[in-house]
Amino acid sequence: MTTHPGAPVHQDDTPRIEWWSAEFSNRALEAEFRAASLAFETRWTVHAIWIGIAILVAFVPVDFVTMGATLPFFVALLIRCSMIFGLWSAGRWLARNATPVRLDLAVVLGEAVLVGGFLAILPVRGEGFSLAALTALAVLLAILLLAPGRFLYTVALALTASVAFLAEDRWLQHPPLHELLHVVLVFVVLQAYGIYILHSLNLNRRREFLQKRDLHEANRRLAEEGRQRLATHRLLEESEANFRALFQGAPVPLILSDFNDGRVLEVNQGFLDLAGQSRDEVLGKSTLDCYADAEERALLIQAVERSGGRLNGYELRLRTADGRILTVLASVFGTTHLGAPALMTSLTDISERKAAEQELRMQATTDPLTGLVNRRGFLEGAAREVGRWQRHHPPLSLVLFDIDLFKEANDRGGHLAGDRILQGVAEICRSALRENDLCGRLGGDEFVLLLPDTDAQAAALLAERLRGEVAAATLDAEGGAVTISLGVAQFREKDDLDDVLVRADAFLYEAKKRGRNRVEVA
Repeated sequence: MTTHPGAPVHQDDTPRIEWWSAEFSNRALEAEFRAASLAFETRWTVHAIWIGIAILVAFVPVDFVTMGATLPFFVALLIRCSMIFGLWSAGRWLARNATPVRLDLAVVLGEAVLVGGFLAILPVRGEGFSLAALTALAVLLAILLLAPGRFLYTVALALTASVAFLAEDRWLQHPPLHELLHVVLVFVVLQAYGIYILHSLNLNRRREFLQKRDLHEANRRLAEEGRQRLATHRLLEESEANFRALFQGAPVPLILSDFNDGRVLEVNQGFLDLAGQSRDEVLGKSTLDCYADAEERALLIQAVERSGGRLNGYELRLRTADGRILTVLASVFGTTHLGAPALMTSLTDISERKAAEQELRMQATTDPLTGLVNRRGFLEGAAREVGRWQRHHPPLSLVLFDIDLFKEANDRGGHLAGDRILQGVAEICRSALRENDLCGRLGGDEFVLLLPDTDAQAAALLAERLRGEVAAATLDAEGGAVTISLGVAQFREKDDLDDVLVRADAFLYEAKKRGRNRVEVA
């Protein structure tokens, strides 16, 4: 792999064990293993040192029996005491402040003391070649199998000591070649086995460390996930409690309903007060029971879908438990409840405002004297009807009329008499017209009729009937006759309201020219 100058070198984090060293290839992981194993290896090493000291002490009486109180015995005793002191010093130094480095040094020092001591004591004891080799082999196998030191350090020391033992015995005792080769073969086989055991122990300990580390990490992750889930659960519980408190304490009526079937899922006290019902009467029931018109919910759902799931200021009419019809403004947004789509709706009661607006509208569009619509009210209603005529072209006619010689009657009987005449004419019009006909007072004694689905001929017949009823009625308290003159015009293609009003007005004056109290048709 090519690396660029200055590029960071990433350390291998793969938990791989080198076969030749029986250690992790990742230095950080090896350091972690050494730190985790420090307490165990320290105890093992200290125990091994005490075992070694005990064996050395046990050999003192053996030397005395073998050599007696001779100079070689005392030399051997001095060497053994030196070995005991060396081992004790290494163990005490390690136990005082155990670190991985101190552990390695203590193990190497202890092994060196053992090897050096036995190399020094063999010439003093004067044993035969085979017995000396057997003693050396026992020491080396003990180092390999009992010392928990670093694999390469221990193997290197064991091999070096083997060569030193064999060289010393060969130099001191000159054994036959076949005996030397036999001992060398035993050394090679048994040390190979010891090295294999040491290598396996090191491998297994590191594999066990990986398993424990992975298990510990898995347990840590599980514990962390458990803590996170518990914290999340608590947060959800707190959030739900806060939502319920806000929902129930909201100053506006709130209702949570199923999006598909309209079933009521939750309401607050504000909604119960508005609807005049209890919680048991509402929960689980269909919201269709709340609407003044069942079709309003379907229209609401369509409006919510068109607006992308959020709707503000939508006007609805609701029916209360006592049958009252309320007008409300609804703010709706889509949400979910237990995984199913739902609607959260807040309501604002605008019934009083709508009634006030309606009253103001009535005042603005109604003639207070006759109760008919005034000019403004007529123009608004006529605009809607003309729009329908322009879309579908049904017959549409207009009748314009005023009271003949109204000024003279008003002067003769006063304003009250004139008002009674106007009111009488208005009442005759109301009684003669259909529900969808529009009748208004444009001002003074001038009246107008807009007749949907009526052609000029039918409009003329209606005008003639009105003329006759007015003439036959006793409207003037002074006994004078009250008559009206009427002009009739039908909407034609490309006409607007002004065009028809102009034509009807022209024929109204035509009726007056011809003697009044008559109907003229355009």
